[in-house]
Amino acid sequence: MEELPQNAPDDNRNAYLKAMEDRTEKLKAWARDLAPPRSDVRIALEVIGRRAANRIVLEKAENYRLDLRKANLQGAELRGAHLEGADLWEARLEGAILSGAHLEGAILSGAHLEGASLGEAHLEGAFLGWAHLEGANLVWARLEGANLVWAHLEGASLEGARLEGAGLVVARLEGAFLEGARLDNRTSFTAATLRGAAVKDVDFTPIALTQDQIDSAFGDGSTKLGNLKRPAHWPSADLNGHEFEEEWRRYLSNPASYVPPQDRA
Repeated sequence: MEELPQNAPDDNRNAYLKAMEDRTEKLKAWARDLAPPRSDVRIALEVIGRRAANRIVLEKAENYRLDLRKANLQGAELRGAHLEGADLWEARLEGAILSGAHLEGAILSGAHLEGASLGEAHLEGAFLGWAHLEGANLVWARLEGANLVWAHLEGASLEGARLEGAGLVVARLEGAFLEGARLDNRTSFTAATLRGAAVKDVDFTPIALTQDQIDSAFGDGSTKLGNLKRPAHWPSADLNGHEFEEEWRRYLSNPASYVPPQDRA
């Protein structure tokens, strides 16, 4: 499990790629339980995550993709790791720490990322179709051009997330927190479920959204809706962050009986 020297000559690329294959196979073979990673697995993760830029360039030149399909990485420490283009199909990443990780162009279809920390992670162009991101932290995550078709984002935090060009077709966003998320005219929420989602400071004017979708969400005076009608249950004022979260949680506790501040006696 020793690392190939970072200054190894490029003609040693076969040895390097073989070493990477060995490490990813070690990770994929890790037993599926929640026990802390074995020391050799932890070392493999560290080696993969911190490999030098010239190694990544070599991989791209050889069309090499890290193969971590179905690997068990639950609770793994991968902060800032370089996993660009990695194949993490159906990988188990529950509770993993991926803050600031580089996952540009990665394949995460069907991956389990429940409760994972992905704050400020780079997921530009990643494929997250059918991924499980329930309760995940995606604050300020870079998701430009990501494909999130049928993704499960229930209860996820997407505050300030960059969603320009992202496809959230049929995505499940019930109870998700999207305050300040950034969209553009390429962002798609077609058939996405927004029931109970917090959408303060979100500008929906560039995208096609139905009245039913907006009626099921929760915003305030800061939410821009274009030609859509502002739901009667939304606070009319632009609330501060604390006030908004308090009202949102009050609404979630009993939507049927919730009365916005402007209508209270």
